[in-house]
Amino acid sequence: MATNVKVKKKKGTYDNPKLFTFITIGLAAIIILITVIAIVIYTTGNYVGYVNGKKLYDYEYEYYLYLELSKMQSEIDVEGLSDKEKTEKYREFWNTPDENGVYPEEKAKMNALEEARKFKAFYLYARKEGYKLSKEEQSNIKSNIDFTLQQWMSQYTSIGLSVSREALIRNLCGTMTLNQYKKYMIQYATIEKYKDALKETYMVSDEEIRNIYNEDRDKYRVVDIRVLFLEAVNDEGEDMTDEEYEELLKKAEEIAKSFNETGKYDDKDFKEYVKENTDEYSTDGLHRIIKESREHKSEKLNEFAYKLEKDDFNEDGITEYVVIEDKDTNGIYVVCGEKIIDLDTEEDEEDENEISGKDIKDRIIAERKEELAVEDLEKAVDNETYAVKRVRDKVMQKYVDEWDLRNQ
Repeated sequence: MATNVKVKKKKGTYDNPKLFTFITIGLAAIIILITVIAIVIYTTGNYVGYVNGKKLYDYEYEYYLYLELSKMQSEIDVEGLSDKEKTEKYREFWNTPDENGVYPEEKAKMNALEEARKFKAFYLYARKEGYKLSKEEQSNIKSNIDFTLQQWMSQYTSIGLSVSREALIRNLCGTMTLNQYKKYMIQYATIEKYKDALKETYMVSDEEIRNIYNEDRDKYRVVDIRVLFLEAVNDEGEDMTDEEYEELLKKAEEIAKSFNETGKYDDKDFKEYVKENTDEYSTDGLHRIIKESREHKSEKLNEFAYKLEKDDFNEDGITEYVVIEDKDTNGIYVVCGEKIIDLDTEEDEEDENEISGKDIKDRIIAERKEELAVEDLEKAVDNETYAVKRVRDKVMQKYVDEWDLRNQ
């Protein structure tokens, strides 16, 4: 804080004309300097606008811009293309305007502004409603972030890898600096604190839970399948000829038939045989399939799991062994279903760690309450008070231009 100090004027201090000239020139220079600084701050400032009188910082905007651009590019279908073809496909996408002449970059720029606005507005609204973090809570967030970085550093060091702290910060904080990330996470935690309070006021009925589950059951239910993978590669490590592949297919069909009829092949049960003979990364061949969160790399195996019903399981608790060919993974699978856990599955008394219908129900409730909290917050800030004012398009465009996606 500045302190006003009275200074006793020396006799004749301002009576010297030469000194007065120097002072005048100096003041003029300071005024010019202040003007230049003001211009620089105005054109390269650290914010993109104001939300309810508070700055929407450029690092907050840049984060959401990165998310928007990444999302757009990830949705471009480049499967099976070479690196050169991928680059061409990406360049074509970013250089193609829509029917209104708007380029994808411009859409991303405005979408990012809206997402950044909502984040800032949510935070300010939560504060207005009386929710904030204590100094201890803020300190804990900062300490946890520092601890995470230190833990990563120790893990890399323990396996003999040298990774710079700057690289780890980029990995954790993305487009933000470490201090910016800490500030962002404090705001994020404040929003979550308010959302938690909102969630306490919501009720999700059993009927609603059942409806949500039925709309997309594969997102929630669990299907365990066991897989034997026979890769279509010969002893020389080359792709099999048509004749070699036909022999491999016959072997797969023979294996499936034997397990279906006797429960054995080569005098081994399926689990044992898979463990000793699979060409897949999973040593015992067991895969837990949950749509969107845990899926096999083979889409055909995922489809097999999604189609299974409880009626497909026999008295031994498994399904029929089937053969699935998949050119995308260059091989043949022998697979059977071993378990389905759905909304009606009771808790396993012998294995308390196994999930049950209750866990699925709890997940649906948590997701629904999160949706309701976000909806209520969006309604609360969907007004002029929380609109972005004094938008600085040049600052936003600067971050878009830095990605240079149209010339990648």
